[in-house]
Amino acid sequence: MISFVFQYIKTNIPGPNLDLELFEEEYAGCDCQKCDQIDFHLRLCSCITTTGLNYRDNKLLSEIFENVESKPILECNSNCSCSKTCHNRLVQKGIQIKLEVFDAGIKGLGLRTLEIIPRGTFVCEYAGEILTKSEAAKRCQNLLPSDMNYLMVLQEHCSSGLLQTFVDPKFKGNIGRWLNHSCQPNLTMFPVRINISVPRLALFANRDIKPLEELTFNYGVSAQLGARVSANRKKCFCGSKDCQELLPFDAGLCS
Repeated sequence: MISFVFQYIKTNIPGPNLDLELFEEEYAGCDCQKCDQIDFHLRLCSCITTTGLNYRDNKLLSEIFENVESKPILECNSNCSCSKTCHNRLVQKGIQIKLEVFDAGIKGLGLRTLEIIPRGTFVCEYAGEILTKSEAAKRCQNLLPSDMNYLMVLQEHCSSGLLQTFVDPKFKGNIGRWLNHSCQPNLTMFPVRINISVPRLALFANRDIKPLEELTFNYGVSAQLGARVSANRKKCFCGSKDCQELLPFDAGLCS
């Protein structure tokens, strides 16, 4: 077995040979001053009028969960005039919940919460290196059947065609790296953009979650936008009543 040094990061970073302009070209900000007034945002805020209102009371709006193919979330950013208390600033504040990596038995390590998580709460990002398609394909090809693979491919359909974002937390990543798959997950993934066009893969609670409950998302259909890539189909141990028995797999995502 080949060992490697893992580096913890809080959010996405550029991977090898990635065009750094993707991380350097920033969005313009809004000119809002009264960020705590939602009605003001709806009428005038350029950030919210772009993708619509997503948050209320520091939670994702419940109706968003009913349409997971809705437009991506655009938060206010560092170029905005609004304050840090703006209703449209949530994912950028980082993890606000006590989480714990634990021994999940046959699944290996997993991630669980140490406190109650209400439905709609932002839990964490799935962060890692942002890869080019060629680098992602190379990493897929180098995987052995026994290797753990963490590569997530976000696929968004826009007017210019299919936009793919490759995120790999294997060597450099955050706590989302330890989230296991479930066929009945308690987290749902949404792409969130803040300062730049590179999306953050944000995970929100899709139901109320109890303390010490394992946190999971669906590797294959989270947000119906992305899929985790695997070198081969492996047995699923999620234990849910609707378990599909095998982990999601799409061999063409990195080809």
